Order: sequence, then structure tokens, then C-alpha cells
Amino acid sequence: MTANHLPLPRPLAALVSAVSLLALFVFVASLSVWNDLDLAFLAALIVITVTSEIYDFSPFKNSAVSISIAAILAAGILEGLPGVVVLSIAAALADFVAHRPQTVKALFNFSAMLLTGAAFVAVFSPLSESRNESEWLPGFGPAVAGGCAAFLVNSLLLAFAISMETGRRFSRVWNEDLRWALGPYVVLCIFSLFMTTAYARWDIPGLVLVLLPLSTIWLVLKVYTGRIQTTTPVVRVPL
Repeated sequence: MTANHLPLPRPLAALVSAVSLLALFVFVASLSVWNDLDLAFLAALIVITVTSEIYDFSPFKNSAVSISIAAILAAGILEGLPGVVVLSIAAALADFVAHRPQTVKALFNFSAMLLTGAAFVAVFSPLSESRNESEWLPGFGPAVAGGCAAFLVNSLLLAFAISMETGRRFSRVWNEDLRWALGPYVVLCIFSLFMTTAYARWDIPGLVLVLLPLSTIWLVLKVYTGRIQTTTPVVRVPL
């Protein structure tokens, strides 16, 4: 967010503190519903998350394309709030090791991911209580609704943080930098549903089957974005 030797602006420090406290509340709340977790499923999602964080890319300003959120939401679909906590911690640690962000920024990003996943679970779970985990169609509507809730929480938190750090208007930040992510968010939520359905039907091989085409698309987009960024000349405007 800011350079390590500079103090955070008070409004931004207050936002980080508030978001972190909310994330702590969610973490404590998850302990009360912590039952036997599917460790094989969570381990597979952790591998996906770590790989995604290491090989993410930035096609737009103030953005990073990563499918970590899909893994976090998939954990939320099958394991509820505890699954979201486990995957959020894995994503935060992987991001910290891979990109070495400032500690305050890492804390904010972790808290935002955790609150985003919690928002998804809060909407998805009540709407899909009677759903068979091996059927995707009954979960389609709840996944879309949960995706919209997750996007709203995540985009608002990021917009507030960017606005407070840069001095740009909140509405401008949200419209220019974040509004475009609604569609991809919903798509990732549906993909999370497909992942959990495939796992419920065919175990780990089903998860691999779903991930293969996504991995191919991911590699193509990453290579293409890298070539565009290295071949496009930088236009400098004299002041």
C-alpha cells in the first residue's frame, strides 16, 4: 500500500484495522462449526491455490488474475466457513512468499479474501441446504447469488483501500478498476460449483478432469498477456 518507511494514512489504517477485526471474528466463528474436514479435497485445493498465486498475471491496472478465489469458494461449498478459512490462509501465505507484499497489505488481502469467502458461504449455504452435492444444476442459482455477494464485498473493500491510498474518488476507482470483475467473479463461482460436483461424483480424478481445460486456457492467457506487455511500447507524455 505505502512504502515501508511511511506511516499509513489514518483513514486507511482504520480501514485495515476494521477489516482485520471482522476477519478475526469470522475466524473465531468458524471454530464453532469446525467438523471433520475432507483433507484430500482441501489439499488438492491448496495445491491449486499455491500454483495460482505463484503464476498469476496482471492484464489490467490494479488487477491480478488468479483462480485462488475459485478454490476458496469451492472449499466454502463443500466445507463451509472452515474450508474458507483454510484456503484463505493458504492463499495469503502463498502470495506473501511469491510476491513479498508489505505486511500491512498482506494482512488486508488475507482479511478481504476471508470476508469475501464468508459472504459467499452466507448466501450460498442457506439457498442450497437440500442440494445433492453430486448435482450441479440445483446449486447454479445459489452459486450465482453467492458470487454476486462475494464480488460486492471484495470490490467495495478494494475500492475503499485504493481510494484512501491514492486520493482518487471511491466511485471512480470502483467504476474504472473493479466493476469489470463482476462477470469473471460469477464465472469463477460457477466453476467452483463444477469442481465440487466433479469431486463429489468422481473424487480427485473428477477434479483433475475439470481443471485440465482451465489450466490450458490459463497458460494461453498468461503467455499472451506477457507477450503483449513486453512488445507494446510505453508511451510517455511530457509534462
